[in-house]
Amino acid sequence: MRTNFRLSKRGAAVALLAVIAAPGVAPAAVFSQAVLNITNFTFRVGNNNGTLGSAILPGGPISVTGITVTADRTADLTGVGNASVGGAGTTCFGACTTFNANAYAQVVGAPTSTYVGSAVELSSNPLIPAGSGATARTGAAVSLDPGGDGTASGTYDLNLDFDVLVGSAGTRLEVAFDATSILRAYLDGPGTATAANTWTVTMRNAANNALVFSYNGQGGAIGGTVYSNPFLLSDSVSTTLAGDVNLGIQSGNFHAETGMLAAGSYKLSLRQTSLADGFQRVPDVVQVPEPASLSLVGLALVGAGAGRLRRRRA
Repeated sequence: MRTNFRLSKRGAAVALLAVIAAPGVAPAAVFSQAVLNITNFTFRVGNNNGTLGSAILPGGPISVTGITVTADRTADLTGVGNASVGGAGTTCFGACTTFNANAYAQVVGAPTSTYVGSAVELSSNPLIPAGSGATARTGAAVSLDPGGDGTASGTYDLNLDFDVLVGSAGTRLEVAFDATSILRAYLDGPGTATAANTWTVTMRNAANNALVFSYNGQGGAIGGTVYSNPFLLSDSVSTTLAGDVNLGIQSGNFHAETGMLAAGSYKLSLRQTSLADGFQRVPDVVQVPEPASLSLVGLALVGAGAGRLRRRRA
């Protein structure tokens, strides 16, 4: 009889613990980061070989008629805020001090705070000869601890209008720059984490919009030649399982040029984007009963055990 009663008390204890420790989801964390840093970026008159061509200067075979540069930043942290902002700078929600300190730097280890942020930095002119070429940096990061839903992106756009002058048919346009890429997707439980960098340049005939040249930093070009492409400039990483997909820091020099261009007008468009996205369920809140409620639950369970004991004696 004692044994049965002890079992009843043990069962009551288990039931009580079940009430106190309501089921919840274990804490989880997400981190995704994309950074693309372009430096020494120049447009040049190509020379049909692997060495750098000559500067685009007034009176030369290429006459620039217009150049525009724009930037956009987006950040969205569910339940906190979202924004889409034009121009260079940073946009962030959450622990922004942490993001701002690492907007273009590699972040290692598990996340310890929650934020989403994007950043764009631009400087100088790509028409200036190498050594003082343009810089274009884009960065995006999503850090969720514990869990949540966020996305961020930084984008840089350049549009160049130019003419190949009559008598200069066969001229080539060259693009050369140094690049550093960071891509990482981290999860410590089921969820999603994605990071991506994209870089593309396309050139079209202004008269008929026909595609003349296209290059995205993946090793080949339409309508031209790639001389140096040390890693995938347009690339992405993602995971839906616990793990750390990290390409580390990749750096190198890129160099490509168009084929021979006929005399006429051309439009060149360049876009650079870094994007980070992450989602993981926020842990359920465990509801712990108040002391008075626990007392009532305990009395009810003891009463149930005593009732069982009386029935067995009967």
